[in-house]
Amino acid sequence: MKNKDNNSPTDNEDMLCEKRRLLNGEDNFPFYILVILVSIGLLCFVPSQARIIDTDKGWFLQPMIAPLIGLGIMAIFSLVMVAGKLKEIFSVDLKTWSEYLYDSVSYNRVPVITSVFFYIYIHMLNVTGFFLTTLLFVTVLLALSRLLNRYWFIATFLVTVAIAFIFRYVIGLWMDDVWLYEFLPNDWSDFANSYL
Repeated sequence: MKNKDNNSPTDNEDMLCEKRRLLNGEDNFPFYILVILVSIGLLCFVPSQARIIDTDKGWFLQPMIAPLIGLGIMAIFSLVMVAGKLKEIFSVDLKTWSEYLYDSVSYNRVPVITSVFFYIYIHMLNVTGFFLTTLLFVTVLLALSRLLNRYWFIATFLVTVAIAFIFRYVIGLWMDDVWLYEFLPNDWSDFANSYL
């Protein structure tokens, strides 16, 4: 006859291993859960992002039809993949989920850091201007990838100048005046808003 005390830690370890396998296994349940949440969130935003237009050519030409179909299909297929293991997913305790999230973020720290820097980059465009913001963003990415040296910084500078020239003069895309340039004298501010 087996002793309950001897089997208890083994059973708990087996259960913990099974829960971690559910999260880290080949079934990719956290990915499907993320797709469900993102799809449902984006489906909620569709009415505010796309207007209904008046047309006699049919309902299928409405701007929101394609996103609704695509997001709906993503949500339905992800729900189908998760539905079979739903009970097991809800049985995973909060500590295991937090360990999984910590391990995932630790494993993917460079993409997470890059995403945060990209978010900052997008919001800094109106503050410091395209040229300076892009130069700093790409330089930080080079530093993160350990490729920052004189050659790559010069290449970054030249490519940023080329992109600014193409957007400003070839395509004719002008951005709003930059907040930081308002503190410069008028002539310098006009020059910076025109060329930077």
